[in-house]
Amino acid sequence: MKIALVQMNPVIADLQSNFERMKHHFETCALEDVSLVIFSECVLTGYPPQDLLSRHDFIDSIHHYINKIKLMTKSFPDSAICFGTPFFEFGTLFNAACVIHNGDLIFKQDKINLPNYDIFDEKRYFSSGTKQDIFCFKGYRIGITICEDAWKKDYHLYNHNPIDFFCDKNIDLILNLSASPFEVSKDVIRFDLFANHAKTLDVPVVVVNQVGANDHLIFDGNSFVVSPFGDVLCQLSSFSEDVSSLSLDKSPSLDGMYHALPLTASIHDALVLGIRDYVAKTGFKNVVIGLSGGIDSAVTCALAVKALGSENVKGFSLPSQFSSEGSLIDAKSLADNLNIEYSVISIEAIYNQCLLDLAPIFHDLEPNVTEENIQARSRGILLMAIANKFNALVLATGNKSELAMGYCTLYGDMCGALSVLGDVSKTRVYELARLINQDSIIIPENSLLKPPSAELRPNQKDSDSLPAYDQLDPIINFYIEDGLDASSIIEQGYDQEMVMSVIKTIRINEYKRSQAPITLKITSQAFGNGRRFPIAMNLSY
Repeated sequence: MKIALVQMNPVIADLQSNFERMKHHFETCALEDVSLVIFSECVLTGYPPQDLLSRHDFIDSIHHYINKIKLMTKSFPDSAICFGTPFFEFGTLFNAACVIHNGDLIFKQDKINLPNYDIFDEKRYFSSGTKQDIFCFKGYRIGITICEDAWKKDYHLYNHNPIDFFCDKNIDLILNLSASPFEVSKDVIRFDLFANHAKTLDVPVVVVNQVGANDHLIFDGNSFVVSPFGDVLCQLSSFSEDVSSLSLDKSPSLDGMYHALPLTASIHDALVLGIRDYVAKTGFKNVVIGLSGGIDSAVTCALAVKALGSENVKGFSLPSQFSSEGSLIDAKSLADNLNIEYSVISIEAIYNQCLLDLAPIFHDLEPNVTEENIQARSRGILLMAIANKFNALVLATGNKSELAMGYCTLYGDMCGALSVLGDVSKTRVYELARLINQDSIIIPENSLLKPPSAELRPNQKDSDSLPAYDQLDPIINFYIEDGLDASSIIEQGYDQEMVMSVIKTIRINEYKRSQAPITLKITSQAFGNGRRFPIAMNLSY
């Protein structure tokens, strides 16, 4: 039997466009004598549709397009389509996989294990499937799982292991339809998991994963077919749409190895896709970026140019009296290297006017962080004004280390439509910069070499307020991503006073992060709707 894997980038709720693209791929594959064309989880609606699933008109439209898919298949009676979609029946909404052949729904498998952690909240919308079955097609006995159903490491969360169901069913093939978001190194974990399933059940396993970005989530694709021996029979692209077909009864021409991108390259490509899809899917073309001459804004700008093209990126330096000449030179060099439109607008007059207007209220109070924040907010005002005028989006440039420690200004450097580096530690930002520069100098060397500084007061450096990043970032990772407590982190060899101070600072800055722009997610625990902590709290344990 010949099958095809279609790795598609759906737009959430754009049922017409998603259907038309599914139709194109199905018909193309059918004309190439493909028997079964396989799409990803919720491909008809895009994943995750969230509270759209609470709207009756949306659910009605889904079933309208399922009927259109049925009609489509009548023209190709030798081919069937398998795709994921919300499915409403008997007063209940399921996350389902449908198999349609010659106008008929010949099989439907409802998702059994609904994830309800981190960014997932499927139990808010769907009911769990209550039964499993297999279907026969072209002489093959086929079972279907949907994403989480096959993630064995999480079975402690559930009462049922859908993989075990197939152990004594004499099946020939397992399909897994997934919308599995990108995380660092997750693609390798995903492959190893399904390779183990294939070897355990002694059958080929087909995994079709969504690709593309929807808001903060990035889907890497990397769909594949793995043999009963754990060998790769087929592997689709990372971070781009792809289609591949193969005959299950023929020997593959691949080397049998799973090919993963290097870690930093995968982060780079994920962020590029995240920017491109967020901008395009929200109906915009252009972005605006404040260029400080530092490493964070430089990396953000380089990623944006890669995603959108230099013609759609505008850079602005917004110096104050505390900005160094070197920073302006670095920002200009970056803009020249990237061939983007670049302007300099001083905030000195705005800043001085603010101080003058506030003088009667502040009286003789000593300057402090207030005056620093006025500078950051002055820049935010100008960037947002430019974005408004030219129908563009502002990209925030802060990194995860800064967000964790609150080393950022509300309504200042935090303003923007999208936080590109908000889940990227400072040390990883440098790794990205070196990757960007591997073939030619894009980011000025001085931006990589000079001590990081917000330049909001004379001779300011990040190290005045923060521990060294090579010490800070591991502590943040242990606490945020790994969920370790202070004692466990200290046992890793980190200074007790530093650990306690970092954790305290993270806790007291929840209020800032709750008002941050959405953040592209690349780790197991990003700041955003997958991490929900109260703001008004007093931890006493």
